[in-house]
Amino acid sequence: MNRTFLRLAVLAAAALAPGCLGRTPPSSFYALTPVAGEAPSPGGPAVRIAVVELPQYLRVNQVVTRSGPNELDLAELDRWGGSLDDELGRVLAANLERQVPSDRVASHAWGRGGTFDVSLYLGVRRFEAEGGVVHLEAHWALVGADGETRTARVSRLEASVPGGVGAGYPEVVGAMSTALAQLSDEIAAEIRAATGG
Repeated sequence: MNRTFLRLAVLAAAALAPGCLGRTPPSSFYALTPVAGEAPSPGGPAVRIAVVELPQYLRVNQVVTRSGPNELDLAELDRWGGSLDDELGRVLAANLERQVPSDRVASHAWGRGGTFDVSLYLGVRRFEAEGGVVHLEAHWALVGADGETRTARVSRLEASVPGGVGAGYPEVVGAMSTALAQLSDEIAAEIRAATGG
């Protein structure tokens, strides 16, 4: 009788174990969003996004947040749908199309050939949420077709995360898109000035 009871107990435990242990929740994947607006009419300066460079800590699939001056948190289940540098290039190109405006903006992912009025070189120093605010710090330069630097700047931008510190990753990524739109707007103004637009 003890053996029968033991076998039943083992079978019952095996059947209940998956329910007790639970399942890992599915991952969520995110993408940055360009600014809303109509597509530009044909024309405008030819702009190449030549380089988008990220620090090593942002070259991961997980969404990165900061919990202190020297502490980063990588969200195990909240990830980018693609690489963050490609996301930045894609959305920056879409934003500049509307903000310059120009229908001749080439993302760094495919804009290597051709002739351009200006090329953008972007180095991101910081791009993450901390304390309910997204911080975007980047140095960037516009270089003309003649190889001369038209402008070189450092931008430090912030965007509040809706819901503050306790907000979820969809809100964090939304605020990241807002900060990137602010950066795009600064760059677009310099592109217009550099190309007489």
